[in-house]
Amino acid sequence: MKRRTNLRATLIGSLVLIFADASPLAADSYGYYCTAPGYLAFELRWVGPANNHELHIVRYSEAEGIAPLPPIVLDDFQVFDMTCLAGSIEIRGSAGGYLVDLSDPEGPRQVHPVVLPDPERTGEPTANLGHWGRVGVVDLESDAPLGTFQLVIARVERPIAGGIEWYTLTRLVRRSPVPGRAESFGEAIALFEGVFLETVD
Repeated sequence: MKRRTNLRATLIGSLVLIFADASPLAADSYGYYCTAPGYLAFELRWVGPANNHELHIVRYSEAEGIAPLPPIVLDDFQVFDMTCLAGSIEIRGSAGGYLVDLSDPEGPRQVHPVVLPDPERTGEPTANLGHWGRVGVVDLESDAPLGTFQLVIARVERPIAGGIEWYTLTRLVRRSPVPGRAESFGEAIALFEGVFLETVD
């Protein structure tokens, strides 16, 4: 079972890396995400001939580790807000609202557009794990001790002719203590990796 989980984790990471490196595909301002105890959901849209827009859901638990689910194809629209609940995901955007039902044991499914009440505004922007994500470490809730599963967003810059290239790498990791040594990552999958060019006028 553990081997299967690691294989699935590798696959989702590989797909994200393929999209990030493929030309002429390029990630835009998408990458919004939300979390609930035991899972993280994020959406990615890649500008190109196919205009792929997908919702990715990754579950994590003490027993199963990190387990990504098959992506859900979304209509092509700008996401404004996402809310992760115990049994569903609410997505609000330029095309209206969507409700993704997580109660089906065979896997999540996208429900046709629905009318959703406006979320309670806090003044904070919707969380993002792509190029617009805030660099840092976020502890994720699950049945494991807090701090076992973490979302890690890292970014470095490289000056080039005419501007700056920003490299963003986002991973979901499982920390595992090693007796007598510093803690290490027991599992890690890439959720997002890409390069953004900031031009200098």
